[in-house]
Amino acid sequence: MANVHEIYQILTPRLGQIKLYEGQCTPDYFIQQVTNVFESARNVITVANNANANTFADADKCDILKSMMGISFPSTSK
Repeated sequence: MANVHEIYQILTPRLGQIKLYEGQCTPDYFIQQVTNVFESARNVITVANNANANTFADADKCDILKSMMGISFPSTSK
């Protein structure tokens, strides 16, 4: 059974190969690159989520994506 720490250990090197978003490509292309990394670990994520619900949920994926795009797309909420 994988836990969230092990999932991050799998994702970190792969995400590290993707440069933080600075307008170097279209946002859709960038999001697809990050999504592909999540898909590459899909089996491990599924096993972890089946063993313990929401071990690594969509909100976690969104947080990672926001951290990689945050500077270029700042929050507009006040």
